[in-house]
Amino acid sequence: MDPINKEDFDREGDGVFNESEFLMYKENEKLKATIRKQARQAAMAWAALIAMFVFTAALFMPGLSIERLDSLTTMSDFFYIAQAGIVGAFVGVSTWISNR
Repeated sequence: MDPINKEDFDREGDGVFNESEFLMYKENEKLKATIRKQARQAAMAWAALIAMFVFTAALFMPGLSIERLDSLTTMSDFFYIAQAGIVGAFVGVSTWISNR
């Protein structure tokens, strides 16, 4: 957490950091934390989406043998469900929160 810069919250300009200014500081810090959390969640959803595309592209590589492709196919079912769950949860919760 960043140190308190009292000049940013001293509305009266008297050099005193009073209760209302402290509450404003706390709200500002809560808002910053929420924004950081949403940015991390969006990055996680994008990483999951990109991972699905990369995994799909890897399955179509020309040097991939049929035996290896069969073993990857069983794993890919769980992989796609997990990644789609992450992306779907992010999109669903984001939409739900924006419509509240």
